[in-house]
Amino acid sequence: MLQKKILITGASGLIGKLTWGYLSSFPGKYDLHGLDRTTDFSYHSWGFYRKVSIPQDRFRIADITDYQKVAESVKGVDTVIQLAANPSPYARTEDLIEANVKGLYNVFEASRAAGVRRIIYASSIRVTEGYYRFEEPYASIKHRNFRHVPEKVPMLSPYDPVWPTEIYGATKSFGEAMARVYSDVHGISCICLRIGLVSSYDVPSSTQPGIWCSHRDISRIIQLCVDAPETLMYDVFYCLSGSRHKWIDTSNIQKKLGYVPVDNEDYRKPMLG
Repeated sequence: MLQKKILITGASGLIGKLTWGYLSSFPGKYDLHGLDRTTDFSYHSWGFYRKVSIPQDRFRIADITDYQKVAESVKGVDTVIQLAANPSPYARTEDLIEANVKGLYNVFEASRAAGVRRIIYASSIRVTEGYYRFEEPYASIKHRNFRHVPEKVPMLSPYDPVWPTEIYGATKSFGEAMARVYSDVHGISCICLRIGLVSSYDVPSSTQPGIWCSHRDISRIIQLCVDAPETLMYDVFYCLSGSRHKWIDTSNIQKKLGYVPVDNEDYRKPMLG
């Protein structure tokens, strides 16, 4: 069987390590390669207890803001799993734009030039944070005022308008728009993942119900995207584990990718904060 050559950008981050570890557990199926600014484990992933080793000959040290290095990295690649980004909602605006706008453009454009067939783009649930902060009944769920939450919660659709509340979320919204362009205009299959809370200790938050995604679930979702039919040219999927406080409609990822959560936040001891 011909291996599918895959480049994971942001390979030193938590989700990058999870993705590498999971996909590498299918010997002979994927030809994996990693890219990141450093081989050091991301400080955003402090507390992550699983060690995933990426062979040196499979890892390229590069910043996605360097177009030439990105172009060299995507040669011969079938699928790019685009995880590289500045992940902090509190970062300086210029730093977010440098990585999440300029760097992201480099990945898409270099992929187009190299003939990459699919880009799996790590967006964020924060592109619709405004609903969770300002609109009922979602705000009551966020603040755990469950007496104000109706028995039947109207589900937020992946196709409802975006509503970021900070520059970070806005840059992720930009990335989804960029994916739409490269799908429609250049014929690249682009799948956008609005990833929920993936914590280093693999536990939900005690203060943000309904947005957790476990290590097993995010790893499986990314594999489903890698293996999705070529006819899937563009879509937006929320990446969430199960929850009794569900407020987002995830029926499209179940219908189109066959994803059913393995884990449920209701049965995990949450972390504080």
